[in-house]
Amino acid sequence: MKDIYISTDNLILREITAADVFAIERIRRSINEEPNNINYYDLTNPEDTVKFYRSAIDQQKTFPRRTISLAVAEKSAPHNMIGFVIGETTRLSSRKWKDKHARIDLGYFIDPKFQRRGYATEASRAFLSKIFFENPKFKQCNATVRPDNVLSRQVLEGGLGMIQYGKTMKIMKPGNPPEPRLLLKVSRDEFFKHKNHLGKKKNLEISTKTIQVKGFLQMKER
Repeated sequence: MKDIYISTDNLILREITAADVFAIERIRRSINEEPNNINYYDLTNPEDTVKFYRSAIDQQKTFPRRTISLAVAEKSAPHNMIGFVIGETTRLSSRKWKDKHARIDLGYFIDPKFQRRGYATEASRAFLSKIFFENPKFKQCNATVRPDNVLSRQVLEGGLGMIQYGKTMKIMKPGNPPEPRLLLKVSRDEFFKHKNHLGKKKNLEISTKTIQVKGFLQMKER
């Protein structure tokens, strides 16, 4: 599957391109400039930027496509990447995680300059709806989050309807101690039935309003 394009009320989710490497580095620097930001663990230095970009491009050439990384941009500036969403369908490597490993994992990050606008929730809702849950092979999606990451937990639990089912430890780069993570999950049915704090089914609403992607995540039968 290639050429994914998702349009929501405020955002565009699209494939990462060669030009986005500069935006990824800008986002990485923006994360690290503010000490109160909770870092995205795979973007700590310029080498990580290149690795992240190359991985996203390589993913577009594989079939079946086990991982999808999409750029997030405002509709008013679709070429200006302000964040990303990632979905993995492979088991998380035991070299990086202890105890439990999620089979399908959701990740995302929005440039701190564009946070607190609901973009992470809007992008994740559209991503889950169109990439995962409109494919009948996917019944559940998982995510991991630091216990102290209040904003991300609001997205995952309050926005997407995920619930905690366990704990694990993220093994960091050499010299850094492991970090605790909560394991969260949401089933397809729970996702579409979820109501936000206003009692509205925003997950179901975004599914009906979001423009269709150009392809679905392919997955071999196990």
